[in-house]
Amino acid sequence: MMTTGPNLQVPQRATPVRRGGSGAFVSVLLLTVIALQAWSLMRGSAKESVVAADTSAVSAAAARALALKLEDRNLPVAAVDAWERHLAGASLGDREEAAIRYRTGKLLQQGLRYQDAVAAYFRAEQLLGADGGDLSRQITIRVRECLAKLGQYSDLSRETAARAEVSDGDTSAQGRQVVAEIGDEKIRIADFDRMLTEQVEQMIAMQGGRSDEEAEQLRRQAHARFADPQARAEQLQQFVASRVLADEARAQGLENSPAFRTQLVDFADRMLASRLLLDEIGKRGTVTPQDVERFYAASLDRYADPTSVSIAHILCATEDSAREVIASARSGGDFADLAGEHSRDESTKKEGGRVAHSVTAGRPEVPGVGEHPAAHAAIMAAESGSVLVEPFESDRGWHVIKVIDRRERVQETFDEVRERVERDAQAARRGEATEQYLRELLETRGVKFYPQAFVAGDTDTPSTDE
Repeated sequence: MMTTGPNLQVPQRATPVRRGGSGAFVSVLLLTVIALQAWSLMRGSAKESVVAADTSAVSAAAARALALKLEDRNLPVAAVDAWERHLAGASLGDREEAAIRYRTGKLLQQGLRYQDAVAAYFRAEQLLGADGGDLSRQITIRVRECLAKLGQYSDLSRETAARAEVSDGDTSAQGRQVVAEIGDEKIRIADFDRMLTEQVEQMIAMQGGRSDEEAEQLRRQAHARFADPQARAEQLQQFVASRVLADEARAQGLENSPAFRTQLVDFADRMLASRLLLDEIGKRGTVTPQDVERFYAASLDRYADPTSVSIAHILCATEDSAREVIASARSGGDFADLAGEHSRDESTKKEGGRVAHSVTAGRPEVPGVGEHPAAHAAIMAAESGSVLVEPFESDRGWHVIKVIDRRERVQETFDEVRERVERDAQAARRGEATEQYLRELLETRGVKFYPQAFVAGDTDTPSTDE
């Protein structure tokens, strides 16, 4: 018995299909089925779209909730990532997005990512357009803060000027202005500011051991010097001249010359030595608040206004004439009148002999007389209003001296001079640390010095023949 497989042929009708009734019904039924299938597909597609939209909305809402929670836990950078996911899933208007971009900028600034913060602020500014209102003003303040933290004070100055001058809101217009050309290369203001900032940072790096406050002060001072357009133009010329000279030297192959190679090695040695010393002293040369207080207690004279005495004098040609003037003054004569009559010092006689500068405790110099320890001691010991009983000789003649007024020593309190004491203590500690480190290093390397060898005839030092 032969087995047959399944019949996969479309069955053939035995009789032709008649037109009319039943045929029309089948056609209508077929169309109905197709329509139902199409509706079912459309319904399924729509349902999927709704689900996707709902999922996106839930995801954006969850990201927002996470961002707020991270902010509350003081995790600013992680909060920024959550806000970015919220922005990716939420449907927001420009002003709503700008507000969040500004918020992420503040978080990035809080996380010390100042460059990223500036980018977020500028994106918020773009979204706000020309009518940003108070938020635009806040962005301006925040951008300036970030540029200052980055040490980019030249860029900060340009940013400030640009916002004041550019009416269309394009604060980058000034930075794109060309200030120099080297062949086909164009140097923009932004390029110059970058070079200037790099130079300042290198200068600060060469002064290791500086506190953050000291480094910040150095940055401000350095950039302040280049606020003047003339100073900036001169610095630009130096930058360009250095570049051109270096390029020409390379073109002539000077970097391969033996002389340059020797100089480069010597320079590298000095730079390495300097770098090592700066790094090491940066670690060793630190001070604690207790160190600063002890330094103040041990250096009270440094933080005091010393006793000072204002004086008048009459310059006489001889000792005898000086003693005659002293006698007249001590017997009731008016010192100012005597100065006008007898003094040979044209700069003070019309002022009654009064000397412009005071005599200060601890300094042997007597203004109007010169360095004169004996006169200085007598002045500091005398009472206000008294005429000294002895004249004092200098290379100008003989001086009759009257003490006009005394200002006693005034000690500045620690709180009044705290910042100055901190700087002085830090400098003293760096000096001690440098000396100590060098001594340790020289001892470790077995270094010995024989300065007596410079004295002619010395035979007690070793020679290379031994």
